Amino acid sequence: MKQLILDIPTAYEPAENHPAYQINEPVEHINFEDLYRTGHHPYHPALLLKLILFAYTRGFVLGDKSNDLQVKTRLLYG
Repeated sequence: MKQLILDIPTAYEPAENHPAYQINEPVEHINFEDLYRTGHHPYHPALLLKLILFAYTRGFVLGDKSNDLQVKTRLLYG
């Protein structure tokens, strides 16, 4: 049986003026050590905060259950 091999590039560098750079810098300087030690989180709090802030810069308001699927789709596919 031949297995299909897909070459998917995983290295992505956004442009220098991309909002991800302005979000990354301040969030990386926040100390999440005490928060992260209180329990097991499936995702690091810094990652979640970056995602929420990036969604906010794109005009998404997270938490509205009727809008969740639309937000996820637009974040993933532009």
